[in-house]
Amino acid sequence: MERAHFATEIRWLLQTALIVFIATPVIGILNGTKALGDLSRDTILTHVHAGTLGWITLGAFAMVLWLFGAAVPASKDRNTRMLAVLSAVAIPVYVAAFFSGNLPARAVTGTLLLLLILMWVVFVVGVASGIGFGRLSVPQLAVMFALITFVIGSSLGVLIQIQLATGAKIISPEGTGAHAAAQVTGYLALRAVGLIDWRLLGEASRRTMAATVMVLSLFISGLAIATGLPLGIIPLAGLATPLELIAVGILLARVGRPALA
Repeated sequence: MERAHFATEIRWLLQTALIVFIATPVIGILNGTKALGDLSRDTILTHVHAGTLGWITLGAFAMVLWLFGAAVPASKDRNTRMLAVLSAVAIPVYVAAFFSGNLPARAVTGTLLLLLILMWVVFVVGVASGIGFGRLSVPQLAVMFALITFVIGSSLGVLIQIQLATGAKIISPEGTGAHAAAQVTGYLALRAVGLIDWRLLGEASRRTMAATVMVLSLFISGLAIATGLPLGIIPLAGLATPLELIAVGILLARVGRPALA
């Protein structure tokens, strides 16, 4: 990492991620042991979002800088650093908003955070286009599609928070399930696949046709759930399962040997 172009910002993001993540196991232990009795729904949602946003997402942003940083034009360095700093501030504030139980605060901070996520997507797609989409490595391709899926799942989540804060009917009950499923199936799985490929295969990683199918299968499965559930098209949402199995099979074939080693 010391040779990474944005080593300082990567370190900030990862350190902040670990600090925010403290809330996840602490709340989990308190909930499991019932040491303080039954915890409120606000506290449980804090547990979930401190993990998915605090630990995983800040880590994903750090991964983006690590994988794409060398290709960022010098003229964009300042804006990129500012994006990293704003993210390291905005995500803990959003997690705190969940803990507070203040619905308007969740809606406002969620909307602002969604704008930051969109900026990350614009950033990574812009750098990727400069590299050439056909020349992206497997980890680069995976984290790019992970962030695109993340925007979709997060948009559903923000709409839910706006609906709760205003009382307006914006999204169906199925949309809540789509929010969680799209985040897990598309965003988290894609980010995990890219991370595993990157750290286990390293220089030995090759962008084969099968590897591209692996990434696209997870991306399409996330889209299928994010659109199929809210629209009530169950067969479309069901398409996610076989696509996930294809992706897992390819991943095991790629990293099975180094994983055992």
